[in-house]
Amino acid sequence: MEPLKVSTRDGINLYVESMTVHQPIGVVCIIHGFGEHIGRYRHVMQSLNDSKFNVYGVDLRGHGKSGGLKGHAPDLMSLINDIEEFLKIVRAEHLYLPLFLFGHSMGGNLVLNYVIRDKSKELSGFIVSAPWIKLAFTPPRWKEQLGKLMARHWAKN
Repeated sequence: MEPLKVSTRDGINLYVESMTVHQPIGVVCIIHGFGEHIGRYRHVMQSLNDSKFNVYGVDLRGHGKSGGLKGHAPDLMSLINDIEEFLKIVRAEHLYLPLFLFGHSMGGNLVLNYVIRDKSKELSGFIVSAPWIKLAFTPPRWKEQLGKLMARHWAKN
C-alpha cells in the first residue's frame, strides 16, 4: 500500500491508497459507499492487481482517514469535484493506460453522476455495484424536514 494525499478544491485532504503491478494493462479507481472507507476494498484491489490492473482507492471526505466532518459533504458537486481531483493525480501517473472508475452503493451513485457530467471523456469505462440511486420508500415529510434542520445545525457547528 502506498498512501497518497489529494487536496480538494476547498482544502480538505483526502486519503488515497494504491496497489500497483509491473506492466499494468489498465488502472481502476475505486469510490466506496456511505459509511465505508477504502480499507474495506483491499480484497477487490488485490483481485484487480492479480488481473494486471493498477488500483487506486480514495476515502471520500468525512470517511476513513480523510478530512472533513464525519459522514458529511456540503453537496453532491463537492463529491464530484473530489473525484475529479482524485482522478487528476491518477491520470498524471498513467497517461496512456485505460482508466476505469468503480463505485459501490453511494460510490456507484457518485460514479454515475461523475460520468454524466464528465466532459473530458478520459475514462475508458466505469463499473457500478449496487448503486444507490434512490430510497426504497418515501420517508414521511416530517422526517425530511427534521433531517434538513439537523443538517443546517450541524453544518454551522
